[in-house]
Amino acid sequence: MKTLFKTLGLIAVSIFFLHSCTDDETATPVETPAGDNLKLAFEMTVNGEPFNLSTNGTATTAPFQGVRVDRMMVYFSDIEIQNQNDEWLPVSEVLFYNLSANKSRAYDFTLPEGDYKALRFAVGLNADQNGSDPLTHELDDPLSTANGMYWSWATKYRFVIMEGRFNLNSPIQGTTSDLPFTYHPGHDNFYEVKNYSKIVELKRNELSTIKISVAIEDLIDGAGGLIELPAQNTTHTTPEDYPIAEMFMANFRNAITLK
Repeated sequence: MKTLFKTLGLIAVSIFFLHSCTDDETATPVETPAGDNLKLAFEMTVNGEPFNLSTNGTATTAPFQGVRVDRMMVYFSDIEIQNQNDEWLPVSEVLFYNLSANKSRAYDFTLPEGDYKALRFAVGLNADQNGSDPLTHELDDPLSTANGMYWSWATKYRFVIMEGRFNLNSPIQGTTSDLPFTYHPGHDNFYEVKNYSKIVELKRNELSTIKISVAIEDLIDGAGGLIELPAQNTTHTTPEDYPIAEMFMANFRNAITLK
């Protein structure tokens, strides 16, 4: 009998506490951690239309009659975004885009909610990044040897690798009439942070995309000047071809629009 009363007593106490929690206390909701709300994607365009490198796409555009891009890899560094209070918030120290392998085309970030009006960054690397030892970086780091951007002979990085073929007289033929181009610019002097206007609203757990779009036609004939083809179809940023690399980088910075 004592056992029965003891059991009934425990049940009554349990019911009391359950009732008290249910009626008098509201459980504090657990706030879900904020998810990514900004995507930075990279694309190349021809005449305003996306250019598909993964299938070795070809296009017709001035100053070419035909162009094919086989490799396109590029660093962007010191990326910041500006809010409506004119404050610059850091986004990423360095990003590596590789369109050639159909990977590393976009990256996601988590930033405070609000309205933003500009993005700024450099094409290439700052002096500290450019002077770093790739062997000190993990393989998944943008500056690691895995990305094939480091020049061992120069102990520096290439800022951009753009390779392919062009034809000045007709669309790409797939024959010897198509001539190669190789642009490998990289030098501390090419580091320049540029501001790009872009209005975007970032909301909690809602992904908004900013596309960094580069017009292929402006890489050869752009704000930095006209690269004369076929004579100026190669640069490795040596003293002999440094002016080509300098012109290419100026063209690249000004070929960018944000969408």
